[in-house]
Amino acid sequence: MSTGVGAIRVGRVQATLFLPTHIAEIVDAARNVWDPASAQRISPHVTVLHHAQSAPELQARLEQIAPALAPFRLRLGRARRWPDPNHGVYVTVDDLDHGLARLRNLIVTAAGRPPRGGYIPHVTLAHARTVHRAEIDRAWAALGTFTIEETITIDAASVITSTMTTWITVATAHLGPA
Repeated sequence: MSTGVGAIRVGRVQATLFLPTHIAEIVDAARNVWDPASAQRISPHVTVLHHAQSAPELQARLEQIAPALAPFRLRLGRARRWPDPNHGVYVTVDDLDHGLARLRNLIVTAAGRPPRGGYIPHVTLAHARTVHRAEIDRAWAALGTFTIEETITIDAASVITSTMTTWITVATAHLGPA
């Protein structure tokens, strides 16, 4: 349940791709300035699917799917602002091998529901759940030219769940055959 800026929904479950350390450090340098609450709660990541029904169900799906998927590449780009300015600032993510799309579609299909449109892979730099609108405006002014421009390889996906103050990794599934 969210109670405004700074609150996170307790018990939210999601599939997440954590960024490699050298990229996470670059992202966290910006987040520590513009969204320190998020930086303290969760490492930099790309969300594959949020609002999953339960951590055990999502974990079982990932464990079933992961061996059939090869590691894949993502290209991190430049800062952008969501069309609704209240949503925040993010870094673009290009799914070079379509591995992220395959992973997401397989998780959703295994859950028995159709994929929802409108999903935009991204790495959040400042989000309206944790940053007031005026601060998001200042973040955008400062981060409008922020770029990473690096390709990373994703070889694992994690199931995470939220508490009042942080996110906890419940399980991690490695992609490709064991």
